[in-house]
Amino acid sequence: MLRSRLLLLCVGIIAFFGSSSLLPTVVTQAHQTTNAGWSWAVNGTSGVIDGETWYFGSKRQTTLPDGLTVAIEAVGSGTGIGSPDQLMSARGGANGMFMDNSIVGVTGARLVTTDDGCTYGQMCSNRGQFVISFSHPVTDPIIHVSGLGGGGYDSGSNGKTTAWTELKLLTPNTTMTVLANQNFQLVGSDRLEPITKNPTTSCGSTTNTYGATASAACGSIRINGTVSTVTFQADLDSKNNANPYINGHLEDAWNMSITVNEDFGSAPAAYDSSSVAAHVVGSLMMGATVTADQTSTLNPSTNPDAVAAGAATPAEDGTTAFGSTVTLGAVGSSYTVPVSLQGVASSATLCGWIDFNGNSTFDTPSERACATPAASDTTANLVFTVPATVTTNPTYARLRLSYSSAANSPLGKVDSGEVEDYRVTFASQQSTSTSTSTSTTTTTVAPTSTTSTLVSAATTTTVMSGPTTTVGSQSPQQANPSTTSPNSGDPSLPTTGRSNDDVSNMALIAVVVGLSLVIRRRMLVGH
Repeated sequence: MLRSRLLLLCVGIIAFFGSSSLLPTVVTQAHQTTNAGWSWAVNGTSGVIDGETWYFGSKRQTTLPDGLTVAIEAVGSGTGIGSPDQLMSARGGANGMFMDNSIVGVTGARLVTTDDGCTYGQMCSNRGQFVISFSHPVTDPIIHVSGLGGGGYDSGSNGKTTAWTELKLLTPNTTMTVLANQNFQLVGSDRLEPITKNPTTSCGSTTNTYGATASAACGSIRINGTVSTVTFQADLDSKNNANPYINGHLEDAWNMSITVNEDFGSAPAAYDSSSVAAHVVGSLMMGATVTADQTSTLNPSTNPDAVAAGAATPAEDGTTAFGSTVTLGAVGSSYTVPVSLQGVASSATLCGWIDFNGNSTFDTPSERACATPAASDTTANLVFTVPATVTTNPTYARLRLSYSSAANSPLGKVDSGEVEDYRVTFASQQSTSTSTSTSTTTTTVAPTSTTSTLVSAATTTTVMSGPTTTVGSQSPQQANPSTTSPNSGDPSLPTTGRSNDDVSNMALIAVVVGLSLVIRRRMLVGH
């Protein structure tokens, strides 16, 4: 009866916490986005337009925290890049216009589409190209643009003309999806244009002296596919709202930033206590698929995907080695984990860790095994050495594959590949016997032990099922647990020890008391 009441109380407490606002909200959906750090890879040729200096035939690049280099190149006489760079908010970008509100505060590259040789009031096609490149292939990158719209006003001639950039996707085997927009749309399968083709120079206003009737275009566009480069043809369209503008240029200056997806591990947070493990998602992977994680979180430094300690991890397909209870050989023997690979284009780093001792740390190098897959390899083996101490409680393993050598650490962000985490359960070791002249005795201690210390084959051992500790060579006197009663120090207590029911009830009472203290503490903090 006591046990039943205690169990009901535990269930009630768990249900309370499961629905309580005291628990932290878990973000279910990560991105790395270009933000400042832009520098010249190629300066090109400078030119001054309406008092601003632009560089044609130029290339500007930045490196993300995960090591991926992203570059934007202006190709052709009618497309250029400026410096210094500019916030995405500088041209009217605001919350709600991009796939994430934090894009507003990102520093983008400053681009220009010029009007040399154009007739105002009509389309001026192929002013040049903007080529976005990545140091490794990426899957489904997101392009953010801010401020597609320009124009001019000449009071002397009553010249009022608006101008704007339209972008045509030239990269084969890709499509586009608009994720968020302000006066911005996808036309057909390959063209990005303003919805109302008479924009101002700002996404935050709809009128100006040029005769504009709509805001400039802002938005976020996903490029669907795995790419190393994304190429847009830049066209310049214009509209005369009175006489054509004749006193200068009608260039369109605008800003761009780029976001890439990441894959995160899923082991409990203790394993990533100092730095999360994350990979830019691309063509390099383990198994048949890799899935982007936390796709609504910008530049994350923590991992909300981490499971609770002891919980199962989401399904992965890089290996089948951890799919069921794992039986290991003797201490010092090898345990091989075969790993399936895909998309290996050049020499890569594959490393794995198994938390054999269950200390919530992927120890390097004692719990690590590595391999170096070559181009076109589809499989590789990670060979671990069985240590003396192995937990029989649920523990975890991590596999990392990347072109970056930094994947030889269980922590940190890298520019390619995939990370996979697995929950692992090891079977109790089977008995091993050899002849020896030394008298030995094996002792099985109470089932609350969390590790098994394996002995070499030179000692006769028997380890019973369940979490146990195996003791090596001892004298019979040391090893015999029945020589003294657990309660022999107190003659008022029975010498037979507590029953299993007593132990279970005491454990349940401890759980209830602990949970009650947690609730009380949280209520006090809330007040």
